[in-house]
This record gives sequence, C-alpha cells and structure tokens, in this order.
Amino acid sequence: AIVLLFAYLLYMQKNKIIKPLSHLIYGISLMIKHMGIFQFPYFLSKQKSLLDKAVFIFLALSPFLLLTFFFMDFSLVGVANDLITQSGENPISYTGVKYVWSYSRIEMHLTTSVFNLPQVHDFFAKVYPIITLFMFLIMFIYFYKNKHINYLDGIIMSFLFYYVINAGFGLHYVMWILPFAVLRLNIFYYLYTALASAMLLLAYYGNANEFWFVRDAIGISIFGEILWAVTIIWFIWYLRKISKNKASLT
Repeated sequence: AIVLLFAYLLYMQKNKIIKPLSHLIYGISLMIKHMGIFQFPYFLSKQKSLLDKAVFIFLALSPFLLLTFFFMDFSLVGVANDLITQSGENPISYTGVKYVWSYSRIEMHLTTSVFNLPQVHDFFAKVYPIITLFMFLIMFIYFYKNKHINYLDGIIMSFLFYYVINAGFGLHYVMWILPFAVLRLNIFYYLYTALASAMLLLAYYGNANEFWFVRDAIGISIFGEILWAVTIIWFIWYLRKISKNKASLT
C-alpha cells in the first residue's frame, strides 16, 4: 500500500496533466491497506473541477468497494447489514485501537482510573467516531484553501492531521509517515523516529513477555504521549511554514 501511495506521489509530482486512470493507483493502495485514506481530502482538493472530483472519487474508491462487495456476495444489503450489526471480520467496521494514543489515552486514564467517571468515558467513546469524520471535513477545507501545498507536504501533513486528532491508533501506524517524511529531513524527523522506535520496542517487548508495566506505563503512556506531543509541535511547525509560504506568494 505504501509503495503504491509513493508511486502515486511520484506520478503527481512529475506530470502536470493528470490522467484520470492514474487515480486507480491510489485506489488500489486503499484496497490493500487503509493508510492512504488520510490523504483522500488532500487529493480531492487538488482536483480542479466538479467533474474531476467526481472522477477521482469514483476511481479512488472503486477497487475497495468492488473488493468489499465481493466478500459480501456483491450485496449492498449485506454491506448495510454489516454496518449496522458490526459483526464478523470486515473492512468497513475496522477502526484503530482506542486508548493507546493521544487524548483518548489521557481521557481513559482520567475517567476510569483517577476520577472513576464511567458515564463521561462512555460519552467520549460515542463522540470519537464523530471527531474522526469532522477531522476529514477540516482537512478538506484546509487543503482546499491552501492549494499551493505540494504533493509531498500534503501527504505528510495528512498523516500529521491524523496522528494529532484521531483517537483510534494502532502502534504500527507511526511507521506510515516515515517513507515520505525522510524526503523532508529535519529535526522533527529524527526526533520522531527515535521516540517511535523506543515506543514500539518497549510496547512489543512488554507485550511479548507479558511485562505489562513496560508495555503500558513506559512504552505507551510515557514514550507514546511524548511522541504525540512532538507530533503536535511538528504539525504546528508545518502549519506555520505553509502560512509563510502562502504569504510570500501573495
């Protein structure tokens, strides 16, 4: 999936005239793994006309939808039922693991361990999916208003958007940004890589050997939250950089 997303990036950078069928490269990447979905608002914002946007949406989502319908016996009713029941193993109801990253980790600790407020915890659990959908809307509006952002920076910023705002997070997600961030070497890349490596090493080592304190307290709660803080600073740095670039163009 990363290779195809990278191939799509290279094509977009080297071709001023975008051939619609090239969007299938991105679509196949989404079909293999959902990591590229965070770039969807950015890529959509780069389409010039309403027709271009419609073609992009159709070609980018077609491979995933065709694969989904295949496992659902090509039944739209089956997809709808599965969305309602969320039963079984399926790609639609899949989500990142909550409470291992960012504010969801802090919220769970405060509402369950410190203050014992299960009602508040249940409320946030229901709100998290809404936050995710709202995040995609914010991303599209931001990128639509900042069309001067190049493809590489757009992909990196899309990952940072997700890392900062989303509540669901699998530990391996931290690696997804690296093939693109390495092309923008700076202090944040090195700091992020060091902290992410430490977090993953401690989390997986603790999990494999049943050292829960090493996994949860040190790996996720300490290194993970420090990594999240660095990601926030990195994201803010990017926002300021883009703002300065936009000002210089006007």
